[in-house]
Amino acid sequence: MIKSISLEHKEQWKSCFDNLQNKDFYYSFDYHKLSLEKGEIAELLVYETESTLILFPIVKRPISSEQYPGYYDITSVYGYAGPIMDKIPDNETIVNFQQELSTYFEENKIVAAFFIFFPSYSEIQNQLLNNFGELVNLGKTVYIDLTLSLEEQKRQYRKSNKSEINQLAKAGVEIKKAETEEEIQRFIEIYWDNMKRVSAKEYYYFPKEYFHEFLQSDEFESFVLLAYYENKIIAGAIFTISGNIMQYHLAGTDEHHLKFTPMKLILDKARLIANEKGLKVLHLGGGIGGSETDSLFLFKKGFSDYTYLFYIWKSIVNPEIYSNLVAEKGLENNSSSFFPLYRI
Repeated sequence: MIKSISLEHKEQWKSCFDNLQNKDFYYSFDYHKLSLEKGEIAELLVYETESTLILFPIVKRPISSEQYPGYYDITSVYGYAGPIMDKIPDNETIVNFQQELSTYFEENKIVAAFFIFFPSYSEIQNQLLNNFGELVNLGKTVYIDLTLSLEEQKRQYRKSNKSEINQLAKAGVEIKKAETEEEIQRFIEIYWDNMKRVSAKEYYYFPKEYFHEFLQSDEFESFVLLAYYENKIIAGAIFTISGNIMQYHLAGTDEHHLKFTPMKLILDKARLIANEKGLKVLHLGGGIGGSETDSLFLFKKGFSDYTYLFYIWKSIVNPEIYSNLVAEKGLENNSSSFFPLYRI
């Protein structure tokens, strides 16, 4: 059967991952606690047999409906998530896991599910939830293979990147780890300004406390790399380390230095740090909405030819209630791909 662990039991949540190699900060207790919005509930679903352990962190969101009080849909935290295990599941495991998941959904009044899968775990995740909802390939994410030699990693760089990184260094741009409160605060301000410039949704304006609690977590290593030019901070990015993976998390560049592209030098420095620590992957992520044609994806693609396939999983768990919720909002004829539709 599936048991659930709530945010009231941090040590129990953490201990579930002790013997699991495939893990990342997106699965951590601290990150789930930080990521919740008002009214949301985080749980770690645990499916365990003598030979199998599957961990599936979820965020339960209450559905606002007078007709269906106490109902929820579930989703992943900001970033990537989905069920994980340390091996490719066999057919028996898949069938049993899906049956137990169906029981959990029914007992907990779950109407729909929407998850962004972790790219490097997608083969396992796709098999675990195959024919159990809909799997959609949204595109690709970019990663640097750190098992290659330093020279081979650098050969993956776009030619213009190599040139611009050299120019940035010659111009006197320096990359340092943030060490003081003032440096962290300046990074936060740059990040907020970036969100305003791109007209980001309110959700992405993480408060000051979010950054400090994130950086102080004892479940994963994290740090901020800053680009200094003429004694001023002109760009910064948060990186995390879990297991053998470094993640490029949140970043921003001062609007007066956008054409200077200091983030290229920051990413190059992060790659060198990851190599020094003996990591295997520096995951840069993808483009907006999974697009392989927008500027963000193309920027990241300039550092590596290596990519993961990027999937989402969506499932209408209770079709009758889902249809009624859509009808309540008068959206029966809406052709939007937004899911779940009643939250449009």
